[in-house]
Amino acid sequence: MKNLIPIVAFCCFVIPALVHGECSDAAVAGDESYRYARRVLRESSLAGAQKYAQKAEDASKRAMDIAEECDYDEAASAFFHAARQAGMASRAGDVATVKEHIRETMRIAEEGIQAAEQGR
Repeated sequence: MKNLIPIVAFCCFVIPALVHGECSDAAVAGDESYRYARRVLRESSLAGAQKYAQKAEDASKRAMDIAEECDYDEAASAFFHAARQAGMASRAGDVATVKEHIRETMRIAEEGIQAAEQGR
């Protein structure tokens, strides 16, 4: 019994810190999505723009999954919408439309990053 008390105390302090550390990865993945989206704006070819839009979509989905696991509802919602916009960008038929959707992806991803950083 004496050995159990320190173990329980240790778990009470360490486990929440570990979980919070993983939750900060939502903002990191959201930032990755934003950076890929920004690269789309520098692309002049449709194939290149679509490639980076797909990477932005994948990063937004990762951010959404992490935010959902951490109960960051506002961040998860924002990353869901960012992934949706990036997905539409990756399937668009011309560079102008890709960039139109990717600008919206960037705006929404920023909102998700802020919400994740605040733990919402």
